[in-house]
Amino acid sequence: MDLLESLLLSETVDFNSEKYKLITKIGEGGFGQVYKATQVNTGQLVAIKFLTLNPGFEIEKKKRYIERFERETFLSSRLQHPHIVRLIDKGCQGDELLYAVFEYVDGITLKMQLAESGPLLPAETALIMAQVLDALAHAHKRGVIHRDIKPANIMIAKEGAAIHAKLLDFGIGSLVSEARNLDYKTLTLTQEALGTPSYCAPEQLRGEPRAIAYKNTTKSV
Repeated sequence: MDLLESLLLSETVDFNSEKYKLITKIGEGGFGQVYKATQVNTGQLVAIKFLTLNPGFEIEKKKRYIERFERETFLSSRLQHPHIVRLIDKGCQGDELLYAVFEYVDGITLKMQLAESGPLLPAETALIMAQVLDALAHAHKRGVIHRDIKPANIMIAKEGAAIHAKLLDFGIGSLVSEARNLDYKTLTLTQEALGTPSYCAPEQLRGEPRAIAYKNTTKSV
C-alpha cells in the first residue's frame, strides 16, 4: 500500500441517490473507492468513483484532494473516444462525498492481465499499443496530457474474440498550456513526483515543465 492508499478512510461508502443504485465495490485507490452501479432510469451499468474525505483532514489537504478529483472530471469531460473511459456524470453528496460516474468496462487492467497470464503475444501487444496511442493522439489534439500511462491505467475488455483497450485515470493529467507554464514540483499532494517513477521520463521526475508535455507520454508507452 502506497502513501496515498493509506489515507483511505473507510471500507464502504454511504451513498443515497435516486439516480444510481450501487451493486458492489470493484476497486479502491489513493483518492477513494470505485463501485459498480446501475443507472436507474436506463438500467445501464456504470462505474462510480467516490472521493471520500476524512473530516479530520486539514483544510489544505482536503482542498488538494478535491482539486485533483475536479481535474480528472474536467479533463475527462473534454474527451470522447472509443479507447478512453467516458465520463457520464458527476456530483456531490453533502460536503464530504464527491463522485464521478464513468462508463463501466467489463474487463481487467493490463497490469492484472500480465500478472495472471504472463506476457502478451506480439499481435496482442501491437493491437493494444495502437489503441492506446490512438487514444493519446485524441487527447493531445484536445489539449490534454495524461502524465501517468502505465498498465494499471489501461483497461482490457474482451468483446467476443477482440481485445479492446480503454485508457483511464486522468487524475494527474493537465492541459498542454499548463504543462508549458507550470512548475510541477509545486503540484504534488505531498512531496512525491507526479506520476509513477518507473513509467516517467527523467524530465518529469526533475519537474521540468516544458519537457513534460509529450516526452513523458513517449517514455511511458
